[in-house]
Amino acid sequence: EQFDTVQAIFSACGITRVVDEAQINAVTAVSGSSPAFVFRFARALIGQGVALGLDEADAKALAVQTIAGSAAMIRDSGMELDALIRMVASPNGTTQAGLNALDRTGFDESVRAAVTAADDRAAELAKR
Repeated sequence: EQFDTVQAIFSACGITRVVDEAQINAVTAVSGSSPAFVFRFARALIGQGVALGLDEADAKALAVQTIAGSAAMIRDSGMELDALIRMVASPNGTTQAGLNALDRTGFDESVRAAVTAADDRAAELAKR
């Protein structure tokens, strides 16, 4: 009965997932810490848009809509992430050039390292 009440409260604010207690640090890393990672991505995206000549308000509006639309596509399309990437990235096009730059600078590795660091720190804090 208490579980149902708590889940109803949390569900009113967003999605809920029931996980094993051993997975709570991973939940913290993937869901609790990651908004800051997304904000850092947005800050860099907006900043580079401004560096390329966009007005800051325009760069922010474009970045915010792009992130929101991309999230909605992940949630609603039913497509695998690799398929969504291929859908946007034409061979030898602008998106592929950007993806290649992300690969060269270790983007995926940086994201994995950030999530792992958050998970590790959650485990350290749990021991206190």
